[in-house]
Amino acid sequence: MRPTSVIIIDEHATVTGGATRVAIDEAIGLAATGISVTYLASIGPISEELSGSAVRVILLGQKRLIEARDNFSVLIHNLWNAAAFRAMDTLLKELDPRTTVIHVHGFSQAISGSPIRCALNRGFPVLFTLHDYFTCCPNGGFFDYPSKRICERRPLSFSCVARNCDKRNYAHKLYRVVSTQARRYLGRVPIELKYFIGVSHSSVQRLRPYLPSDATFFFLRNPCCIRKTAPAAPNLHRHVAAIGRLSPEKGLETLLDAARRSDTQLLFIGDGPLRRTVEGIGPHRVTGWVSRPEVHRLLESVRCLALPSLWPETFGLSVMDAAARGIPSIVTDVCGAAEWIDHGKTGWRVPPGDVDALATCLEAIKDNAVMATVSDAVYTEYWRSPSSLDAHLHQLLEIYQRILG
Repeated sequence: MRPTSVIIIDEHATVTGGATRVAIDEAIGLAATGISVTYLASIGPISEELSGSAVRVILLGQKRLIEARDNFSVLIHNLWNAAAFRAMDTLLKELDPRTTVIHVHGFSQAISGSPIRCALNRGFPVLFTLHDYFTCCPNGGFFDYPSKRICERRPLSFSCVARNCDKRNYAHKLYRVVSTQARRYLGRVPIELKYFIGVSHSSVQRLRPYLPSDATFFFLRNPCCIRKTAPAAPNLHRHVAAIGRLSPEKGLETLLDAARRSDTQLLFIGDGPLRRTVEGIGPHRVTGWVSRPEVHRLLESVRCLALPSLWPETFGLSVMDAAARGIPSIVTDVCGAAEWIDHGKTGWRVPPGDVDALATCLEAIKDNAVMATVSDAVYTEYWRSPSSLDAHLHQLLEIYQRILG
């Protein structure tokens, strides 16, 4: 049965990362098909895209968890957001669970598990897209930030709680443990959820032992909104680009070392705590955060994309954006995007933190003949089955219909 109504839940009403980008694109795209779409968010402002669309936006106007020092109430509504529960309850009184889907994208900073619990109480089907690992892991990454290694501890076990794996401090880690337990026992996340969307097989495999055994999993790649045109000409350029937050878990220090060994110029599209370090080394350039159209424009001037993350990113949308323009990527094999790469043919996969392997790849891409072959292959492979927004929405509607059916 095709849904008549969809409620999308995310922390933010403007793009701050890949999860919100997908949530907003889905909301606007679904509304354009005639479905009644409501977007429930905690943190503003409302993006121009949403405000100019047919999507009904309910913004709670709350603060991010990082702002808790200035507003103690943030700590409370991160555990149980009463305002979000009331807003959801009011919404659901007008809707039919037989024709409505509740679709969750983000909930770990402010919105909490309260609106999800409200939907479950009223018998509405809830679908959860696994953009990260916050459903189970207190720090959301299965990653030990102080040691810069993937964490293999069982979430919420004694060894997990006892280990300070947080990027800030141990007190923050303990608060994360409490908020994870609050979502679990107050919000019933994930223990009563039945439907999940995975964006990669590796991320679902990592999460599956901690999710309900009777859950149904669907796989749906994040959408790429680049139209098909003639491929870019990466052979004409020198820079290797890295897109995203400039932070240690992104493997940027490994990339900087490999670039030094291979005499490679880097273009960093993003911002973060390592910006000063990056700007103080070599001939590299940092743009700061820019709009999505500007990211796409900058991709036209690079030779290759690097995703050197140390943590197991669930996907990596920038790899798809680059592939759509015929620009290959070097990706660590712990990232979900690595599943899409045929090593040496449509890109390269390297172990996380391996400077030698990454430097070898950076040397390899200096060969124009190699680049021409790989660029053509990645462009052809992407457009054989593109991750367009239209294709994404078509598959998403099929998932909704299966849930409601």
